[in-house]
Amino acid sequence: MKEGYLQRKIAEFSEEIQGFHRTIHMQQEELNRLEERVRGHKELIKRLDELDAFKESLRKEMKKEQKDLIDHMQERIEEETSRKITRIIKEEVSVLDEAVKQSREQKDIFESYTKTIQTAEANTAFLQEFFHLLLLKLINKGVLSVREKEEIERRSLKRNKQ
Repeated sequence: MKEGYLQRKIAEFSEEIQGFHRTIHMQQEELNRLEERVRGHKELIKRLDELDAFKESLRKEMKKEQKDLIDHMQERIEEETSRKITRIIKEEVSVLDEAVKQSREQKDIFESYTKTIQTAEANTAFLQEFFHLLLLKLINKGVLSVREKEEIERRSLKRNKQ
């Protein structure tokens, strides 16, 4: 009985072991299929990593080129702006120089007019004084009367107003 029991248990264990072997075999086949897939995926992952690295290097290169382009454009804009500002300043300076020149010329003309007017005023004052003294002398000599003197002065004032 013990032998039968042991044989039965051995047979059960044997069946269990065979079941485990089948399960292990199936798991091994599944593992092999997964490894096949993973190998294919590993190659794909490797290519994707290479693509990412290429994309990153391309991005860095584009960023550097854009920075260089922006720097170049900024330099050109600064140079162009500087040239335009310099040109505008030169034009404004020449306009101001011309205005100063004209102002000096007008000042010289004004000064000459002032001298001429001062000379004319001095001459007029002299002539008025001379005329007044002449009239007084003519009145004293009896050539003119006081009324004639006043008439001459009145006419003279009238002409000066015109």
